Amino acid sequence: MAAWKTGRWNTLRIRCVGKYPRITTWINYTKIAEFDAATTPHPRYDREQMFQALGREGAIALQVHGGADLWREGAKCRWKNIRVRSL
Repeated sequence: MAAWKTGRWNTLRIRCVGKYPRITTWINYTKIAEFDAATTPHPRYDREQMFQALGREGAIALQVHGGADLWREGAKCRWKNIRVRSL
């Protein structure tokens, strides 16, 4: 991914708005993805069922996906200066 700075701090921004949220993500000020839960065409996605299960409040979790083929030995993932604000 061209936006990612390997070996340096990266800036990640996530914006989540609405009952059936529109979730937009940016890496280093480059828009990477947008998901609109109100209009997603996936046949097994039930937006009302998801809303009932998750609601409007809860915890925020940070996760790294990967495996031995994606991470070099000794690589680390760290976070700093995390801010959350209400829109």
